[in-house]
Amino acid sequence: MNIFGNALEVLDQKEFYDIIIDIHFEFFNIDLISNKRILEKIKNFTKLAKLSFSKNNLHSFYQIIKFEDLGEINNIVIKNNDICSSNLLKFFLLYRFQNLKYFNNEEIGPKDISVAKKLFEYFDKCISMNENRSKDVNK
Repeated sequence: MNIFGNALEVLDQKEFYDIIIDIHFEFFNIDLISNKRILEKIKNFTKLAKLSFSKNNLHSFYQIIKFEDLGEINNIVIKNNDICSSNLLKFFLLYRFQNLKYFNNEEIGPKDISVAKKLFEYFDKCISMNENRSKDVNK
């Protein structure tokens, strides 16, 4: 078995499902840990509230949104990744993760939430417009 498989064996151990509140991924390529099989295993951790990413080749918002269905995530830490250079990262996370209370262990304030809403209020509309156009073209 490869190192990746050995390190993620804990995801299969049911005795941890109701205990683990924080998962930290360091040196795991984001594309490996964001695949459907691994995400389904992470969903088993019913008390999971914090995700941390460090040195994962995380470079796009699309890679992050794959984690938004994990439940009650209220704290996300992202360090030592290319995406950290984006000024919009915190606001995008606030927009996509409705329960977020902390980003990089700093508390989110009402002003941050307001800015996120203003920045991304048309985001879903733009995406759905593109989806509708694609459907029209395929008819």
